[in-house]
Amino acid sequence: MRKISNNIGLDDCSKKLRIAVYCRVSSREQALYGYGIDAQKSKIDAYLSLFDVEVEEVNYYIDEGISAKNLNRPEVKRLIKDVKEDKVDAIYIYKLDRLSRSVIDIYNMIEMLIDHKCNLVAVMDNIDINSANGRLFVGILAIIAQWERETIIERTNDGLEEMVRQGKWPYASKPFGYNKNEDLILSVNEKEKKILYDIVVQMKSGMTIKEIERYLLKEYDITMSSLQIRKMLKREWYYGLFHYKGKTYTNICPKIYNEEDAEEIQKMISKRHRADNYDSRYYFRNKIKCVCGEILDLSSTKKGNKQYFYYVCPKCKMRINQDYIIEQSLYAISSEVSLKEIKNNTNKALRKYHSINRKIQDIHNKYINNKMDLNVYLTSLYRLEFDKKEQMAKIKTDKLIDFIRWEQMTDLERGSFVNNHIARIIVDVHAKIVVKVEYIHK
Repeated sequence: MRKISNNIGLDDCSKKLRIAVYCRVSSREQALYGYGIDAQKSKIDAYLSLFDVEVEEVNYYIDEGISAKNLNRPEVKRLIKDVKEDKVDAIYIYKLDRLSRSVIDIYNMIEMLIDHKCNLVAVMDNIDINSANGRLFVGILAIIAQWERETIIERTNDGLEEMVRQGKWPYASKPFGYNKNEDLILSVNEKEKKILYDIVVQMKSGMTIKEIERYLLKEYDITMSSLQIRKMLKREWYYGLFHYKGKTYTNICPKIYNEEDAEEIQKMISKRHRADNYDSRYYFRNKIKCVCGEILDLSSTKKGNKQYFYYVCPKCKMRINQDYIIEQSLYAISSEVSLKEIKNNTNKALRKYHSINRKIQDIHNKYINNKMDLNVYLTSLYRLEFDKKEQMAKIKTDKLIDFIRWEQMTDLERGSFVNNHIARIIVDVHAKIVVKVEYIHK
């Protein structure tokens, strides 16, 4: 760090100054101390008036709800830009810590201000860097501010660690599946626990993480991304283990899943990791189970211009061709799926399809009437259009009474039909036969 010059270059003290007033407050500080933006501006204006500062113009730079741990703030960046373009003669702030609590940031800022002949005045700290003593005091206060911040962080961390030792949840928001009382003690939320178990049931039925994302939205009106679902299911606190600063605690989170559930969930997640962007030509993805108990992985080979799709048992190291499964289960599935069930499914899909159309019209009206911004509009429209196509696929497949018309279906329609009606197909990969077909609709 280069030495700061003793001469800031403001020789003509009588000229009218272009003043920049910078104010900052975090939500916590305003709640604790009460000096909001208006109070800071009022003090600075009073100071300018008291000392008869000759002002050409005053511009305000306001950062609200932002910490001073560094200078990465919108209005500070704008202020620095204006200083570098020589648009500012002096900066007035309420207190030095409004600018930054970092000693390095403070010194870099002062160097930059001196280079551009711009003064800095902190009215409550009685600091003016137009003097050597002022610059010395700035350095001292900056060091104290940083020391204070680091001390607070250390005390906070020590306090959080003590909370954990006492069996308390150390974070502001409670995890899904639990309630948090006033003493920060977690208890199981029975409603959310049922949803967590339902997620596992759907995974066992063959749903991918992406399908579970849509399922949660439709059935529970819960918006959760695939990444959030995967992270949530990997959390060990659902098995009673909580890790904090290298230590494991068993008295923080009551168990929701037992050890057997935990092992099965992790196994299913790893198998579905690559399934979010699946090839639609695998009609029975995550539906095929070996007699040994393993869910089969996907594989394919290509001979000439034709591609062959297989389901591979990771334990038996054997595979079965998808065409064999279709040939052996076609008649059984078409016999099981009754015409009445198909009609009921079609009517339900039609109702959802028309409902989605109404929602699309509604968000379109909000957008053209400036009641919704473009990003929200496009995101909502994309999701609704995806759901609309999905319902149309269901309608088309449910209208087919049996698999006699299987060949007329698209790959997406075949996959949709399988997902709607088949829970699991048990196969013997050694004998290359279908042993049993389990259905979703009984």
